[in-house]
Amino acid sequence: MMSPHERNPDFLERKSIFVEMDEALIPPFHGSPTGSTLLGSQVCRCFALCGLGGIGKTQLAVEYGYSRRKTFDAIFFIQADGTAKLDESYRAAAVALNLLDASDSGDLVISRNLFVQWLSNPYTQSTTSPKSFPETKEIYWLLIMDNADKLDDLRDFIPVGSQGSILITSRDPLAKSYTPTAAGMDLQPLESNDTKSLLNRISGNTGIISAEKVALESLAIRLGGLPLAIVQYGAAIKRRDLTYEETVEIVSKEKWFGDLEKFRQKYVSDANQASVADTWAVDSLGVSALGLLEVLSVLDPDSTQESLLITIVEAGIDNIETGLGGFPTDKASYYDARTELWKCSLISRNKHLQQLTIHRLTQDVVRARMTVQRFRETFTFGVRLISKAWLTGADWMTHKKTTWEVIDKLAPHALKLYSIYEERPDCAATETERQLASLIQKTGW
Repeated sequence: MMSPHERNPDFLERKSIFVEMDEALIPPFHGSPTGSTLLGSQVCRCFALCGLGGIGKTQLAVEYGYSRRKTFDAIFFIQADGTAKLDESYRAAAVALNLLDASDSGDLVISRNLFVQWLSNPYTQSTTSPKSFPETKEIYWLLIMDNADKLDDLRDFIPVGSQGSILITSRDPLAKSYTPTAAGMDLQPLESNDTKSLLNRISGNTGIISAEKVALESLAIRLGGLPLAIVQYGAAIKRRDLTYEETVEIVSKEKWFGDLEKFRQKYVSDANQASVADTWAVDSLGVSALGLLEVLSVLDPDSTQESLLITIVEAGIDNIETGLGGFPTDKASYYDARTELWKCSLISRNKHLQQLTIHRLTQDVVRARMTVQRFRETFTFGVRLISKAWLTGADWMTHKKTTWEVIDKLAPHALKLYSIYEERPDCAATETERQLASLIQKTGW
């Protein structure tokens, strides 16, 4: 269960990291190269990937999950950014395992408890588990808990003990000692050679001549080994069809490159408060692409259903009683805007699920760059967008499966908007505050 993430074809393999993860997470009798002295006991193995945003934690976790499908009997990718997302991820896992009766499909407490019980004793659940699981042996599972920056939120979601493994990604370095069996590492920026290799792959610049090598070296130094910045930098180079020499030539002349140096300096001096330097990419966007990006910056970063955006586009902006200059006004402009953001690697898209994801740091940077007035307009648009999509009348208070299917997709957006409001309460006028309060009340129900 790796949704919404698909395997990244441009992933830069870091073998030494995977070797260390294998040693901590895989039982020696189950394919681990060296094994661990703790294995064989009824204690979950745990490994944490720590580091600042944009360093590549999630991408490493995603690739590890896909590359170890033959090692584990079951793999679950869990959105661990707050208890609401944990509850929803656990509900999805319980549904995938056929642990829930139809009447319980909307009860998050029941689904969470059932999944935790399954993790604790998966082999005892063979009568209700999918037939693909063998009934004659213990099941070895991997739980990937992504963006677990608030470790206290995990308290009710960790099984007591089982032949399972937990991989945590977190900005909090204490995640490396979260459980008695925990191990982990603080991810470091890519080495120079890896930086250049990834930049070449993303930008499509191959067959480099001597002069280009000098320019590439200069760019590698500027990028500071940050995977997120490298990917977005390379995407912009490819989109503009630039050589490395041409890129170096305009670095000091265009703001969309210049901001990267500011980030690099801040990254070195204060890693805990660093924000990604993808701001340079924003300045080169078209009006509709920028408008779409700004709206995505106030919504849930892990999963925005495109149907939510397209419905508003098709109905017209007046449908949510507000205007937002720049936001796509028809399907064609929406598709063009989405493609532009995707080509810049500012968003990712799961074509099969029709979902958009955006890095949290990209959201932070985009919000920080807006004027006070633009931010208020965008935030108001986001609140009205989710309010308009919410079920009306008494339908939203029922426990019908169809009701939960709608609300499950909207609740994370409401919680994201509320978290932004907590940080910047000046972003909303009184009427918007009332609408947001109503959304939170409905989310609580």
